[in-house]
Formats: sequence, structure tokens, C-alpha cells
Amino acid sequence: MKRILSILIVLSIIFSTSLYALAEASKDETIYVSLKHDGRVEDLKIINRIHGNSDEKYYIDYGEYGYIKPLIDGIDPIMERDRVKWPLKDLENRDIYYEGTVSKDLPMAIDIRYFLDGKEVAGEELAGKSGDFRMSISIEDEANLSTQIQVPLDVDVFSEMRVDNGTISVVGKTMMVVFTYLPVLGDGQFTLEAKGRDIELDSIMITSTNSELPFLDELDEFSSGVDELADAFDRLADGSNELNRGTLKLRDGLKELDGGIGEFETGFRKMNSQTGQISKGFNQFNEGFGELKDGMDGLVEGTEDLNNRFEDIIGGRDDLEESLSQLEELLKALEDIRDGLGEYPGGQQIIEDILEEAGFDKEQLERMERMMAELEVLYEDIQDLDFEGVYEELQSLPKNIDRMYDGHTQLIAGLDTLFMGLDSMGEGMSRLRNNTRTLPNRVGQLADGQGELTHGISRLRDEGIGGIEDFLDKFMMEDDGYKSFVDDRNENNSTCQFIMKTPAIAMEKDDDMAIIDKDERNLLQRILDLFRRK
Repeated sequence: MKRILSILIVLSIIFSTSLYALAEASKDETIYVSLKHDGRVEDLKIINRIHGNSDEKYYIDYGEYGYIKPLIDGIDPIMERDRVKWPLKDLENRDIYYEGTVSKDLPMAIDIRYFLDGKEVAGEELAGKSGDFRMSISIEDEANLSTQIQVPLDVDVFSEMRVDNGTISVVGKTMMVVFTYLPVLGDGQFTLEAKGRDIELDSIMITSTNSELPFLDELDEFSSGVDELADAFDRLADGSNELNRGTLKLRDGLKELDGGIGEFETGFRKMNSQTGQISKGFNQFNEGFGELKDGMDGLVEGTEDLNNRFEDIIGGRDDLEESLSQLEELLKALEDIRDGLGEYPGGQQIIEDILEEAGFDKEQLERMERMMAELEVLYEDIQDLDFEGVYEELQSLPKNIDRMYDGHTQLIAGLDTLFMGLDSMGEGMSRLRNNTRTLPNRVGQLADGQGELTHGISRLRDEGIGGIEDFLDKFMMEDDGYKSFVDDRNENNSTCQFIMKTPAIAMEKDDDMAIIDKDERNLLQRILDLFRRK
């Protein structure tokens, strides 16, 4: 961008002298300065031109001139102590040119230094020498002038050219190095380096002038665009900061997520470690279920046998009741016989002996009667039992147990599949944990990069866009510019430019040989020599 602006400033310098009003008389000052090799002033003279149209009788040129010399015939100025009055009666027919000089310092300081093989050398001592050549030029300007420096180099003398803050163009055998100094850029240091052989150097030309930019309106529009760009960068920086804060929150959230996944994984591993025991218990339960299924058939058969036995018991009850009734009748008959033989003591004793031998007595009979009563109750309870209904219900129980056993077997198979899935899930949890463990660091790196990006955006805004804004502010600020070197009072309709040059650095030549060379070459040969390398 600096080079582009430099070109624009150079163009403005070229056209600046034409930007004046023709409605009144104006003056152009051209200060011709002879410099020494090191840039110090050796001599100067001023050529002024008064031009334009004016109804005034005189044009007043302020300044304490050392001398004044008109460069046209038929005009005599009126000389006063600090001003010169020029009659304007013939100005519409011809411009007024005059020469003069003043005793004052230039508004800029120029320093030129020469180096050969790393050692500083006076300019006048360089002629005819060879080696690594370097020239440094510095300018300090108090008048905010734009300066262009032209250094012509012979391509037969200099090679491997390198310049700092300058441009190079080649025309024929001359390589022109051009440096442009713009005070608003704040850089008045220029360097030139090359390989030199039998060094000779033509005069360095330096031109300085006040430049009023002819494109201030366009520059104002450009400045407005830069302001909008600066606002956009401010919003971008704010958005980047917000994104960075969100990224940091994401990193912290991922750290918490990683911790939660770790705890979940630990609990999951503990739970998964118990699945083997659970599976073993279900298998044992299933084995017991199988044994239950196998025992159900025996249960049904035993129920049927129990029912048959109860029926036998109920059938035997009737026989027992009949026997007991017969026994009661027999006992009663014996007692009657015993009572009837009361008159026969011996017969009564026989009956007693029979009863005693049989082991029956009245109390024993009563006990048997009580037992029969209890058995009667038991029989009634047994009769109340629906063994046939129980048996019928038990008939379907084995089939139900079979279905339950099959279902439980399927349940165990499903549990085995589930537990295998839990193993795979555990492995997936481990991979998830491994992946999420690195996420916070990666997001942290992203946050760091985002922070650097935000810093870069802010720096670009402050240093880049801000620098352009400062640069444009310097160009856009109102400045009447440097109007006159002779006197500051010449501020109306006056322009000023400096043309400076250093002496050439050349080897001494044999005049006779030069004459012979001049005689031997014709015009065509001289033109061809411009493009022919020695």
C-alpha cells in the first residue's frame, strides 16, 4: 500500500504546479540547489515565474533577496528592503521570469553516505574503485514536502542491485533507482547496495515540492470505507471474543462430562462384574425348575393314590362301625348272661373271666366309642376334601410347569444375550471415555487458537486498520502547505519546488583520448553503444 500511495503522491507532484487559479497573478518558485557529495548545500539560486491575469498594478514578492536579476527584457522591478514589486501591465502577453538568491537554510536536511566493502568512504574518493558498494540517504523534513530521489547507475559499472524502500527501472544502459519520501509515512531512510567496478556515478537528482492531492474527494470516500471496515473489525473482534468465551465454557463442560462418564463407567463395570453371578443363579434356578417339572408327574400320581387310599379308609370305616356294634352287642349279651347267672356264683365268675380274658371292659368300650366318634368327625372332614377336584387341577399343572420352564429357559437365553451386550456396551463405554478424555484438551487448544485469532483480529484492527486511519487522517487534515521558501508571507497564489543535485563521481579522463574517441564514433554508433554492454 505504501508503494501505491507513493505513486499517487508522485503523480500529484507532477500535476500540482498546474492547480492554480487563472483569475489572478501567481508565482512559482523553483529553488535550484547544488549539493555536495554528502548532501550539504554548496550553492542555491531561485528562479521565479509570475503568470496569470490580474487587474492589480503590481505583484508583490516578499523576501530579503541577495540580488534580483530579471530574465526578460523591458521590465524593471521596484526594489524595497524586504519585498520586490513587479509591474503587471504586460503580464497578459508574457510571463515574468527572474533570478535571485537568499541566505537561509533549506526546510529539509539531506545526508548522503557512501560505503565500500563495509567502510565509509567520501564521495569524491569513490571514483575508479571497485567492491561492495552501499549508499545510504536520509531526509529530515520540517515543511511536510514530498521528495523524490533519482539515482542513475550505469549497468556496466554496477550489478547485483538491491534497494530498500525504492523502485528500479532500466532504460538502455541506465538503471534508475527512485526513492520517494512522504513525511506522512515517517520513513526518510533509504539504502542502495550493489557490486561496483571502476565506480563512476552520475549526479543524484532530488526534487521536493508541496503536493496538494487532486483526489481528496476519492480519498474521503476511501476513508469512509475504512471507517466502515474498522467498525466491521470491531464487531468481528467482539464476536470472536464471545466465541472464545463459549469455547472455554464448552471445554469446562466437557471436563465435567468426562468426569461423569468416568463415574458411570466405574459403576457400569461394577454392575457388569455381577452379571456372571446373576446368570449363574438363574441357571441354578432353572435347574431346580426342571427338577420341579420332573417331580410334578409323581405329585399327580401320588395325589391319585392318596385319593384311592382315602376311599379305602372311608370303606373300612363302615366295617369298623359294624364290628364295634357287634362287639357292643356281644358285651351286652355277656353282661346280661352274667347278671342272669347271679344265682349261680360259679357261672357269673366264668363270665367275668371271659371278659377279663378278652381284655374288654366297659371303660375300654367307652374309649372305643369315643375313638369312633372322633373317627366319624375325621371321616366327615375327609369326605369334605375334594380330592377329585384337586386331582383334576393337578392334571394341568405339569403342562403349566413345562411352559414356565420353557419360558424361564428363554429368559435365561435372553439374559445371556443381555449380559453379552453389556460386555460390548462396556467396551463401548471405555472407547467413549478414551475419546472424551482428550476432548477438553482439544477444545482447550481450540480456545487458545481462538484467543490468538481474537488477538490477531484486535491487532489487525489497532495496528492495520488503525494505522490506515491514522495515515488517512494525516492526508485528510487541512494544511495550507509550504507555499514559499523565500518568505512565509508569500502564501497566496504561490507554489514552491526544490530541484537539487549532487556533483557526479567520475574518473579523470585523457582529453586527447576523448577527442580521438569522439572522432572515431558516428551518431549511429553512439546510439548503438547505449544498448551494448562493454
